[in-house]
Amino acid sequence: MESKMTMSRLESGYRNYIKKNGSSSVARKRGSIDNDDTILERHSDVVRLLKRDLSIRNVSAITRKSTNTVLKVKRMIQ
Repeated sequence: MESKMTMSRLESGYRNYIKKNGSSSVARKRGSIDNDDTILERHSDVVRLLKRDLSIRNVSAITRKSTNTVLKVKRMIQ
């Protein structure tokens, strides 16, 4: 019961915000998505270690980056 009221309030606030500011104010800002070159440049340490044929988990542990980040970079360089 209480969770339904909370969800109702959240949805109401969301609808009011869109009505006041427009739907484009909710979306991701233009230019916020990086291209592949920028991502590879930012994660150059991951690229270097992947080219040495280290495992995804080892690269993640060494660079202290997420395994999902390492996987994303690996897909880009293949």
